Amino acid sequence: MSEKSLLLSKFSRETPPLLREASIDLLSVLGISDDEHWHQALANAISAAESTREDGSYRKDAVRLLGMDKGAEYGQLLERIIRSDDSLDLRQTALSTYNKLTPKTASEFLVRNWKDLPRDLHDAAVEIFLSSSANTVILLDAVKNGIIQSTSLGWAVKEQLANNDDEYIRNRSRDLIISEIESREKVYSKYLPSLNMKGDSAKGLMVFKTVCGVCHQYQGEYGKSFGPDLGSIRNREKASIMNDLLNPNRSIAVNYDLWVVTDKNGKKLRGILSSATSSAITLTVLGGQHTTITRTDIKSMETAEASAMPVGLETSISKEQMANLLAFLTEER
Repeated sequence: MSEKSLLLSKFSRETPPLLREASIDLLSVLGISDDEHWHQALANAISAAESTREDGSYRKDAVRLLGMDKGAEYGQLLERIIRSDDSLDLRQTALSTYNKLTPKTASEFLVRNWKDLPRDLHDAAVEIFLSSSANTVILLDAVKNGIIQSTSLGWAVKEQLANNDDEYIRNRSRDLIISEIESREKVYSKYLPSLNMKGDSAKGLMVFKTVCGVCHQYQGEYGKSFGPDLGSIRNREKASIMNDLLNPNRSIAVNYDLWVVTDKNGKKLRGILSSATSSAITLTVLGGQHTTITRTDIKSMETAEASAMPVGLETSISKEQMANLLAFLTEER
């Protein structure tokens, strides 16, 4: 029996789940052979995926196996699972498989069903939209047409869109997000009551982790090291801090300009210049990872006109949450 056939034989109800899952992982790397062993495993997988009486982990592995059947149409089956009351894990796997087989169809399904899609699947759906440039364009079209509200996209997603490597997506994302946001002065005035509220710093920490931690840390903790460490602003006035949060383009911290680096192949990288020598530079990119580029591979370097942090924080934070965040950022420790 060949190696691939041996791995396929592990797809059965009797195989321990961890072994079955590991076998499918290996098959996804090795690929499958179009032989009788594959056709039998595929028939078993279809039957298991369709049956609500089967064990959940077995159905999940069956759905993963279907994802290796390139060019096959399992849309109706996968959509039924995604809309079902089955486990979140199974529904997420079905969504991932759908995107693997027919990404455009999967994204269009998500757009059509966004309002009815279970909320616990929204994060997985957004990951599908962000998995390729083509899928992201479908998301942006849906935002423009009002089918998906930009307010339903988390702050981390907006950061990723606004700093996307694809220039078209990056510029269009910023235009769409900014077009739905009021003038900075009006927004700041709307949040003035936050300055007089008694904030809860413990709750403010949770706001920091969810909203600010995408790009910032506080005294070296709680988030990603991309933008400035917000532990450095503890002694500033709350009004000044809030103004910078709501109007990030008003001032950019020293040494935190956003750089756009284009290599000789035309690929663009955007990040904070964390180090530079005569032979190479290192960028800290969104998420805190570091990328080093040799000077000989660089075609051009320029600073971006806007802050790495896009405007629109008000779509992800309430006045009470702002008061809590300000309490956390300015609390004596």
